[in-house]
Order: sequence, then structure tokens, then C-alpha cells
Amino acid sequence: MDAMLVRSPLASYSFTSSKGTNLHVCYQDKSGNIKQSIFDSKSGWRTSPNGIISKADLNNELAITGWASGDEEHVYYIGEGNKIVERCWSATKQLTNSIPFSPLAATPVAGSTPSVRVYLQDTSSQIMEWGIDDGKNYKQYQKGLPTN
Repeated sequence: MDAMLVRSPLASYSFTSSKGTNLHVCYQDKSGNIKQSIFDSKSGWRTSPNGIISKADLNNELAITGWASGDEEHVYYIGEGNKIVERCWSATKQLTNSIPFSPLAATPVAGSTPSVRVYLQDTSSQIMEWGIDDGKNYKQYQKGLPTN
């Protein structure tokens, strides 16, 4: 088992569940594997029982978000061809999607249906907003968010 990469990229999110407060922290090991350390109020800190999330180039961008008391989780990283890769886990499925560009950040959006927004910097250094509202297909919502 490889040790954590020195100056590893990190990403985290928190939620509450029947186990109390929960924290998930993603990091990268020296072989490029993306892994998680997880915490809940009942068990404390431990490595994720799900093992390796994926593998990416070293010092990759990472983002993670989730909802539904941790039953839905999305991890984002830069994959082959400089595309953002999304690894999703839910109580019923696991899937992988990809969208172009980097770096990135992600957040769930409150509402009646599960949705997520991913923010990334395109090749012209503009911030773009992509999102998913139907649980299936990403679409671009905004190109060139206001910046100063």
C-alpha cells in the first residue's frame, strides 16, 4: 500500500446521518491512486472500505460533493486528455462521466431533485458552470462567470 503523496491534492465534504457527523476527505497516494479517509461520530477516522476510487496523474485536481445523508457521492478529477472525470456512487449505482477542461470545484444544489454544479476553468481562463439536474446528462449552464 502506497503512502500519501507529498503535497497531495485534497478535497472534502461533510454530511449528517444516523452515525452523526460524517466527513469524507479524498487524497492521492504516490502511485496516483485517489483514496478516501472517512470519519463518523460513532467510529472515528478510518480509511474508506471502498478502496481506490480511481487513478490519475500525480498532483491532480480533486473535488468531491455528496447529498442524501451520504448515499449519493460524486468525486471529480482530471483524467486522460485533460478531461474532468466524474465517479458517482449511490445506493443503487456507480458510474463514470467526463467533461472537458480544468481546474475544478463541485457542489450539490438544494432543491426537489438531486442536482450538482461543477465549476471549471477553460483554456481561455474563464470560469464555466456545468451541471446535472436529471441524474443522467451534464450540460453547460454558464460560460464566463463574472470575475474581477
